[in-house]
Amino acid sequence: RRLPPVLRRVERGKGTGGPANAQRHPAAKPPNLSKPVDRCGTMRPLMEQTSFPLGRLALEDGTVFRGRAFGACSDGTHAGGEVVFNTAMTGYQEALTDPSYTGQILTMTASEVGNYGVAADDGESPAVAVKAFIVREAVHQPSNYRSVVSLDQWLRKAGVPALQGIDTRALVRKLRTQGALRGVVWAGEGPTDEELVAKAKALPSMAGQNLAGCVSPTTSSK
Repeated sequence: RRLPPVLRRVERGKGTGGPANAQRHPAAKPPNLSKPVDRCGTMRPLMEQTSFPLGRLALEDGTVFRGRAFGACSDGTHAGGEVVFNTAMTGYQEALTDPSYTGQILTMTASEVGNYGVAADDGESPAVAVKAFIVREAVHQPSNYRSVVSLDQWLRKAGVPALQGIDTRALVRKLRTQGALRGVVWAGEGPTDEELVAKAKALPSMAGQNLAGCVSPTTSSK
């Protein structure tokens, strides 16, 4: 009996899974899991994270988070303030230049920050308002036709230290439970963890500070 066309193709090796089909469509090579892979499958060099100096965040409750510093990250660069968080998936440039974050250390809950760089017209104010910046993973090679500089270069020029590689999920859970905590960000080697915690405890509380006077314009707009 004459076979249907589909079965004849399978018998000749031209159907799905046949030897001829395997030759035309060889199996894809498995990914090299020894290198980090981004969301698009592009291999990122290991040096992207490890080339940055070590950094720490010490909280007033005694907790110390460790990661890699970027932005203003020369040895001994540090900043202290109230540690808060922002849950937006995008808009990190707007958050960093928002005057309402003046005097605070801002943590982003988004898993990657810096993907689209920094644009010339997206700031909420002319300068970076935060004392320091904390992320899970910072992207240092942005992809955006509007980008004029990377997040790392922008923060470095502004003199703002930042930390990457921090377990922001654990940090945000702590802040949700205990409320905003005073903290110190330190880049490079320096004081012990206990000394950094003591520095965090010694920071003045934001309660009662005249922050509105610090961010209000001094000249009228035309």
